[in-house]
Amino acid sequence: MEQLTVNGQPIGYETIGKGRPVLLLHGFCEDRSVWDEFLEPLEDEDHQFILADLPGFGDSPLLENASIDQMAAIFWGFLDKLGHKEVVLLGHSMGGYVSLAMAEQQPERVNGLILFHSHALADSADKKAGREKGIEFINRNGHQLYVKQLLGDLFYPLYLSSHRYILDRLIYKGSNFAPEGIINALEAMRDRPDRTDVLKTIPCPVQFIIGAEETVIPTEVSMEQTHLPAISSIDILPKCNHMGMFEAAKQSRKILKRFLEFINQPTT
Repeated sequence: MEQLTVNGQPIGYETIGKGRPVLLLHGFCEDRSVWDEFLEPLEDEDHQFILADLPGFGDSPLLENASIDQMAAIFWGFLDKLGHKEVVLLGHSMGGYVSLAMAEQQPERVNGLILFHSHALADSADKKAGREKGIEFINRNGHQLYVKQLLGDLFYPLYLSSHRYILDRLIYKGSNFAPEGIINALEAMRDRPDRTDVLKTIPCPVQFIIGAEETVIPTEVSMEQTHLPAISSIDILPKCNHMGMFEAAKQSRKILKRFLEFINQPTT
């Protein structure tokens, strides 16, 4: 594990390979380790995969009252310190919200955007209420039970029936995160703005990876945004809920590799 400090905020991260940078940002109540088994079989000599922990998770301490926009600005500073002028962004769920904010802040530096079970819409009133209930639940009952219930709903039942150990591992990690970091993330997601305009104006290609059995983000909601970018690619993972890096790892790797090859094609 390595760590860089940006404006007083330590960011835990690790890198795999050398070449063009790809920043992978995990989802809510996860850390960078969700990418370990996903990336391990990926043969790619042209890219450096940068796995970073969002503030409040993994080896990145809580940044108090941090908004999604503040997290995005920190990751631009993080990339500056690594010496990367341009980057491909891959964001899973909450990591996608941060990636979209990064694309809004410095679109000229984004070579490609991958929204992995994520979307550009702001929270609906019902979703905001759900975040509030989550915060109240944690304050009343502690975060361990909250994490267990949350993560258990992210997988397709058929997959989970033979891969329970993956869920148990994620629950163990999530239960060791500070409750303040989880609450801050809930507040940041609740308060983030709509970023569909980012997709409408983004100059780079966008890859959408969507679970056919999504319960967190309904498939129809994800599909509504896919026509917005000028250049987009859409893949729907069958028998997959919200954790395609596990549930459909082989197919998701192929999608990632294809997208990277596409954006690296020379223009004429």
